[in-house]
Amino acid sequence: MAPALGGAAYLLVTLYLQEVLGTGRAGQVVAPVGLLTLALGAVLGQVAVRLGPRTAVGGAATSGVAGHEQGLAGGVRQTSSQLGVAVLVVAMGGAVFAMARSAVPRRP
Repeated sequence: MAPALGGAAYLLVTLYLQEVLGTGRAGQVVAPVGLLTLALGAVLGQVAVRLGPRTAVGGAATSGVAGHEQGLAGGVRQTSSQLGVAVLVVAMGGAVFAMARSAVPRRP
């Protein structure tokens, strides 16, 4: 669920900056977070390889699964994470923006 929350939060912050605060450069504001995510992903991927699959986050999804079904289990985990992002954005998006629009006056 954590990857879903992170993805949904990233999208909602970008939309909030653009639609509610009227920031025309929302991409420049959130770009450092994306770059940091890319850099950490590369480094932490190497750490996960060194420590083994049981210590990696995805290792929990494939532990106890037969070797010939490891790819399927990993795919199910990734798909559920992506669906979680979509569901959270839909469920939270409307309520968050309705509250934000009423609380913060929109710039002309």
